[in-house]
Amino acid sequence: METAPTETLLRHPRHPYTQALLASVPCLRSPRRMPDEPTLPGEAADPHFPPPGCRFHPRCPVGPRRLPERTLCSTAAPGQTPVEHDELHRVACHFPVPNSRLR
Repeated sequence: METAPTETLLRHPRHPYTQALLASVPCLRSPRRMPDEPTLPGEAADPHFPPPGCRFHPRCPVGPRRLPERTLCSTAAPGQTPVEHDELHRVACHFPVPNSRLR
């Protein structure tokens, strides 16, 4: 879903799936860092029978489940495109999360 140098990926994840994975990592320094609920609702797609379009769209917090007008996610698979002209940071998402919305 996303590739980048390690520091860039950890500090500036742009794909909602990457963000969910990083949010689910427990922090050993904080006693209350374990999530109470799964970060993403629903079940992961069956890899033998993936959904059409983006494989992540049924669970995506910025896709058609939340924003119905984003039908592109459920019809066309996104390609790996550079993030803001950075050839080393690539994301497979029609609507990558902008830097301003990152933690």
